[in-house]
Amino acid sequence: MVEFVSILLIGLGLMDGREGVLIILLNYKNWQDTIECLDSLRKLQSVPFHILLIDNGSQDSSVAEICGWASGKFNMSTVPGNRNPADIARQCILPETKVREDIEPVLIIVENQENAGFAAGCNQGIQIALSAGMEYVWLLNNDTVVEPSSLCKLVSFLDNNPSCQAVTPQIRYYNKPSVIWNCGGELKWYGARTYYLLNHSAEQLSGKDSLDVTFVTGCSLLLRSSLLEKHGGLSEKFFFGEEDFEFCLRMKKNNIRMSCCLGALIYHKVSASVDNASSKFLNKVYVHYVNRFINLRDYWPRLFWLFWRLCYCIFIYDLLGRKYNISRRDKVAFIRRLRLDSSLLPGVDRERFFAIMNDVDYISKR
Repeated sequence: MVEFVSILLIGLGLMDGREGVLIILLNYKNWQDTIECLDSLRKLQSVPFHILLIDNGSQDSSVAEICGWASGKFNMSTVPGNRNPADIARQCILPETKVREDIEPVLIIVENQENAGFAAGCNQGIQIALSAGMEYVWLLNNDTVVEPSSLCKLVSFLDNNPSCQAVTPQIRYYNKPSVIWNCGGELKWYGARTYYLLNHSAEQLSGKDSLDVTFVTGCSLLLRSSLLEKHGGLSEKFFFGEEDFEFCLRMKKNNIRMSCCLGALIYHKVSASVDNASSKFLNKVYVHYVNRFINLRDYWPRLFWLFWRLCYCIFIYDLLGRKYNISRRDKVAFIRRLRLDSSLLPGVDRERFFAIMNDVDYISKR
């Protein structure tokens, strides 16, 4: 349907083929970081772009605060989230497709009534981008700040490397701007991932311009629209986390090349670690592992997955004691519930996620 809409609009002369970048940001009760990110995006150089900000059901003053700040700085429009993606593209993007340096950048704010999760919010933006015939989609966390040349370098990298379908920048810590958080990474055979150049000083960067990677985070990822049309966006099986890992498994399965452009630079306010003092911290740890078990179950041969699960449960049992000081009884309950849910659940959607997080006894229930 999206392809049909795009072709029809081209035929009517409303769209001159693929052009420009749609930057997709999600906001959820965090307008302060969103405004700082938007302010850095205003300074981007040399590439035609639009910004699509999806407020994921904040139900607070986020939209009012952002609109108040953005007034006079952007060519801004707001639309309800229940509108058809093609309608949003036609109303807010297509009339402004020809971006000029002498006009304000375009900011479209989509107001959703509920938080459907990171993946669903991004996919909503992706559908709008495809309906508008954008050439590239830049998924970007709202708690980032970008260098003015970052998007230009990412786009140039894909333009100059036609075999590459997705590219991530060098990502540094916001609070430690000379220290690298990651430059993409590698999917490991044992069901984990490693970050390249994690916690390295920027001064230690090699002379390379780029790295080929098999893992990228959803924090900052520039994608060809043609890739998204063929292979889809982010998996909505997981409400909280895991969508980037599943995306990378899918890309690897289909032999899709992904890279890190080391010259493109952004800064990320990396989230703090899990709060062990919280009554729900064990539930959050549980969600992480059940997500990963279900994800790999759908990609690996059954017998290999069962053997891996057994080994990994032994590892998790030991980890829960060493890292979180969990009692033997709670560790046994954790593993028992993990084995059950990872065998039966199709995913951890919004409803299941809140069922887990809002019930302190969820893990111990039989």
